[in-house]
Amino acid sequence: MSSEAAQINHAPDKAEAQDSRAHRARWTVLSVALALCLFLLVIRSYIIGFDWYSLLEPRSEVPKMFIGAFYDFVFVGGLTAAWLLLLALCRRHPRLLTWLCGLFILLALMTLLICMVNVPVVKTLGTPFNFPWLHYSGFLKSRDARQAMAAAFTLKTVAALLMACGGMLLIAFFIYAIARLIVPRFVTTKTLALLLVPLLCEYYIGAHWYLHERQWRYWKTANPITAFIESYFVSGNSVALFTMKTPIGPDDVLTVVERRETATLAPLPGATEPIRNVVLLVLESVPVQYLDIYGGRYGVTPELTKARAHSVIFSNIYAHAPATNYSMVSLLCSAYPWVSYMAVTEVHPDVQLPSLSGELKKQGYSNAFFYSSDVTFQGSDRFLSHRQFDLVEDYQTRKCNRASFSSKWSFLNGSDDACTVESLLDWTAAQKDKPWFGMLWTMQTHYPYFVAGAEQPYGQEETFNRYLNALHHADESLGQLLKTLEERGLSRSTLVVVVGDHGEAFRQHGQTSHGTRLYEENVHIPLILINPQLFHGETYSSIGGLLDVAPTIMHALGRPLPDEWQGRSMFSPNRHNRTYFFAPWSEYLFGYRDGDFKFLYNATTGAHELYDLSNDPAERNNVASQFPDRVREGEQRLAAWVQNQNKFMDAEFAKGQQGGILAQK
Repeated sequence: MSSEAAQINHAPDKAEAQDSRAHRARWTVLSVALALCLFLLVIRSYIIGFDWYSLLEPRSEVPKMFIGAFYDFVFVGGLTAAWLLLLALCRRHPRLLTWLCGLFILLALMTLLICMVNVPVVKTLGTPFNFPWLHYSGFLKSRDARQAMAAAFTLKTVAALLMACGGMLLIAFFIYAIARLIVPRFVTTKTLALLLVPLLCEYYIGAHWYLHERQWRYWKTANPITAFIESYFVSGNSVALFTMKTPIGPDDVLTVVERRETATLAPLPGATEPIRNVVLLVLESVPVQYLDIYGGRYGVTPELTKARAHSVIFSNIYAHAPATNYSMVSLLCSAYPWVSYMAVTEVHPDVQLPSLSGELKKQGYSNAFFYSSDVTFQGSDRFLSHRQFDLVEDYQTRKCNRASFSSKWSFLNGSDDACTVESLLDWTAAQKDKPWFGMLWTMQTHYPYFVAGAEQPYGQEETFNRYLNALHHADESLGQLLKTLEERGLSRSTLVVVVGDHGEAFRQHGQTSHGTRLYEENVHIPLILINPQLFHGETYSSIGGLLDVAPTIMHALGRPLPDEWQGRSMFSPNRHNRTYFFAPWSEYLFGYRDGDFKFLYNATTGAHELYDLSNDPAERNNVASQFPDRVREGEQRLAAWVQNQNKFMDAEFAKGQQGGILAQK
């Protein structure tokens, strides 16, 4: 046979071999994709709330499982289609086919791992991990982020992940073997495609319609990879509230000078001697509903109850965002937060807003800040360095004779809240005749809820029981503070202010922790002022927020308010009975309390919630559909607040930049 003939005979053999390789590669990708879909179906069913008993009703429940996994299937389907196209383009390149198959298997395994890790993330945050949460965590450098990662990747969890990966590959192998051996005997590839494409189209249309019609919560069904990508593109000011026209003006964010108010308010009645000193005690992650004097049924705050006769209680105070660093800015600088997923303390720590500590410094006060945890979180140390504190102390710089707190994760450390109180008392003892302002922030009531001493049983679920123990210890520490002030003869001349920085949820509205929702357990916080001269058990129902705390303190001291403050004294007769809040780390959530009504708006989904808190304090009955006028006004009022507040903050940031330029010159 001539060499030319041999080449002619060899050419078809080579083409057939290439087609065979391409065919095997296609079935490899399809088999892995099908196996991945099976595993994602199980994972998604678990997140939504299906269990094995649902399989006993296959006609009604199994179709819902497949509908619930819609976004996962769309993601896998899109990835698979793209890979099949690449395989078709590279069918004459065997080495490239091998690499593409290997890469697809790797991507499938990574998708499986991400979706498995998404289970505890959704359980904790209420949403998949997204870009705002990534930024909030300091791009996974923060203590909370590392804690979450360490908690997720225990030896048991890692073993489960590896077993799942092995199981998926094993199932993919069986699918491949069956498909290669059995399918060609009964149907051609082209016929199979013609059968499957209409079914897939019908599934896509039907499932999409069902999810929209039944209004399943998107974050329960969202694929975590596509959700993260989406969150990156919508994390800027792309929400309609930032740009929509509104007839409502900026009245709710006007400053003292813009309101043309008198800087010094009429003195509070009752004081026979001057109030010279101030303690601002911030209870970490404490809403009103767990405190006895607000109707809590747990019996964990007897010291607050004991001080009730010398206190005034404000029953409708709100955090403006369920996050510590946002509350720090509002408390000290009497301003609504920057409406962004980025914290002022981290991005603009030198913002030129006047602070409570700075104003008192001008009046000759000594100032100190005591923190039970890590003050470097999200730039708090840099922010505080611009607030005229003589001393800033956290667990790392504190000398504490009590046991410090740490877990198996070395980065989650803190000192006993009682130690923080002792640090403040030691500092006040050294101030002699100088007036002083001491601010202290607890930490044991922050997850994972550290318990000092033997844990007491309060008849609650394990995690909540730890929280109640931590809250009881914070109350004991407050009792020690009040007792020591009285022993030193300072109780009449010292104003003690107790406030929460935000709330904490324990399965109310299907959530845990605090940062993902705006329900009462997230943002409704205590504000209690204690002084035996000024207060005698009064209760005020006026609505206010953390930005009103500093003006209230200055009013009690008889000091003037700086022109730039947005807040008003809670004792002032010139108050709007309204306050605002937002949470940007899952969906973009906005809301405000106005009289008895609380309006919530999900700018990501367009959903509205309206609650009459006088009749429905637990927010179980959404009456938005009954009050369309209130809903329309709610959106307009939120748009006015968002737009005018960010204009205000942008102007303050510009002042800081100009100050920095002048300082450099």
